[in-house]
Amino acid sequence: MKVAVKKSRLLTALVVAGLFGVVALIYLTRPHEPVYNGQPVSYWVRGLGSKHVTHNAASNKAFHHIGTNALPVLIKMLRTKDSKIKLWLMDLYYKQSLVRHHFTVAEADRTSAFLGFSELGPLAKPAVPALIDLLADEEISEDAARALAAIGSEAVEPLISALTNRNQKIRLGAIAALGGVGSNAPQAMPALSRCLGDEQSTIRLAAAAALKKINHEPLVKGRTE
Repeated sequence: MKVAVKKSRLLTALVVAGLFGVVALIYLTRPHEPVYNGQPVSYWVRGLGSKHVTHNAASNKAFHHIGTNALPVLIKMLRTKDSKIKLWLMDLYYKQSLVRHHFTVAEADRTSAFLGFSELGPLAKPAVPALIDLLADEEISEDAARALAAIGSEAVEPLISALTNRNQKIRLGAIAALGGVGSNAPQAMPALSRCLGDEQSTIRLAAAAALKKINHEPLVKGRTE
């Protein structure tokens, strides 16, 4: 019994020490953020997906005031990843019950960033080059593609250019984003049709799916297998 108590106390001490360390690191390394009504932009961005009606409404109102000033923060949040130290600390935390703390996981921040891009829509066009670069990151590419699709028609031309990128991940992400834009990207159809002859089957299949989302009509026979 005493051994179990000692282990529990040791675990709690490790969690507390780790939390203090993480908080201190975040505080010392965090970049300056614009502030609205006494809260950093990231606070309002995270509130866009809040299940609390009051917080959600306040966040939407604040975000509309912040506008494109939020773009650097949105890109930063979209780049967020959970470090190994954070994952280790979370694992320790959930094994004890004395310390209470709310962890914001990277996936939640990336989802919040996507909601921010959705709110801005075409106004987020200045972020397109940075988002296209993020398509090369396997962990982030899906979220970056969704953000580009949310920007809509303003992202189409840069995405068409990305279809010839040497990096296959960027090409795949660009195709997915164009498919997400859907019927607002008819000018992408010729470039996507050329992708049907790509050497990589993943590119061919993705292009076929994107074309179907854009024009909803049967494709001319092509090399998609």
